[in-house]
Amino acid sequence: MEIDFYHQAATDLSAEQIALNDNCVVDQVHMLMRHGTRYPSAGSYSAIKSFAETVTKYLSWTNMSDSMADELTFLKTWNLTQLIPNPDVEVDNMTALGLQEAFDVGSTFRSKYASLYASKETVWTNAKERVVRTARSFMKGFHGEDWDTDLLVQVSNTDKMLGANTLTPIDTCPNFDGDESSAQTAFAEATGWQDALVERLETLWPGFGFSAGVALTVMDLCMYQRNYLGKDHLEYCRIFTDDEWRHYAYHKDLGYYYGSGYGAALAPTVGYPYAEAVTRLLNDTETTSC
Repeated sequence: MEIDFYHQAATDLSAEQIALNDNCVVDQVHMLMRHGTRYPSAGSYSAIKSFAETVTKYLSWTNMSDSMADELTFLKTWNLTQLIPNPDVEVDNMTALGLQEAFDVGSTFRSKYASLYASKETVWTNAKERVVRTARSFMKGFHGEDWDTDLLVQVSNTDKMLGANTLTPIDTCPNFDGDESSAQTAFAEATGWQDALVERLETLWPGFGFSAGVALTVMDLCMYQRNYLGKDHLEYCRIFTDDEWRHYAYHKDLGYYYGSGYGAALAPTVGYPYAEAVTRLLNDTETTSC
């Protein structure tokens, strides 16, 4: 099993197989895009910082490092500030990699649909800083360095009066109640994967006191370390087995499915305004930009 960056899915289809029929022409394109690679959220950073402080404390105790397995000895020199040097600015915000990703998408989009390009194409974004910065980088790639800032439309992500008529409906719809933890807990209890993981980690550093929450935080650090320091930084990734990574992936899938996806009762409701708006635009032959 290989852990990799978010990337285009592999396909066995040839260019000829995915080409449009000769009778078809693309005359509109609408794209829904997530923000680029970011630093941890405030909650994730808090958990990472707590883990780092515990490691520092335990390593200060006499002979405590003697019982560390080889997989964990890198922690003797690991420092959180190398990963996130300026948390006041970086936490919840974009990385340089994420900004480059957005720029590249904008440039690729412009090139791929050059025949449809218009200088007044707009981008809508919610007001979260990391999303706004992603949108700005996209616009630079799409329109060029001197793009018109009036073409970037920001929508509040906190005004509950907007209900589902926003780009962040799960935050502004008062009745939306996603439940990401119940299914994750049921999965953990049914398979015992988290208990087994904690037990194995404790054998790698007896006495550290790993918990399920700490174990998940350490797994998160695999991705953060590679994103911020480079793809060759696999120290955290190599701690875990392929089966543990599969369980981790499904744990995350359950959280998103029931927290904000199809498993949340009101997800279709809050997503409807966006789907309806795009449908209207697709049916409007006079619309050149929106």
